[in-house]
Amino acid sequence: MPDPVAAVPELHRVLEPGGRLFCTVSLFFAEHQQPYDFHRFTQFGLRRPVEDAGFEIVRLTWLEGYLGTVSYQFSYMGQHLPGPRTSLHVGGWRGLRGRALLAVLRTAAPWVARELAVLDAAPRPTDTGMPKDYVVVARKPE
Repeated sequence: MPDPVAAVPELHRVLEPGGRLFCTVSLFFAEHQQPYDFHRFTQFGLRRPVEDAGFEIVRLTWLEGYLGTVSYQFSYMGQHLPGPRTSLHVGGWRGLRGRALLAVLRTAAPWVARELAVLDAAPRPTDTGMPKDYVVVARKPE
């Protein structure tokens, strides 16, 4: 949606008193739903329009922990690293080391992604790093 902040007061208007709003937003995520990927929200950028619309925030937290975010990045990396036939424009030992490193990362990335996702499952570390997504649960007052 081109202007999600403008939609929040409308959600407040149509929701019954005591009703709840459940919303998730991406922060650290590849472009998706192109060409309709317009915004990224921090917890502060999410809190303000929800409270300004008159909602009470019940919960605002990371949807996954930092290891889940890193897991996502490894998964994405494994799919998008340059292939073995890609020219790195670097010669000599540095180019050879670079190509070897990319080969190892392409092979290891899917496994690392799965293992980090398992480690993120419980307890979910959300006190450091970067979230991939936020979730907010808000309530319209009675």
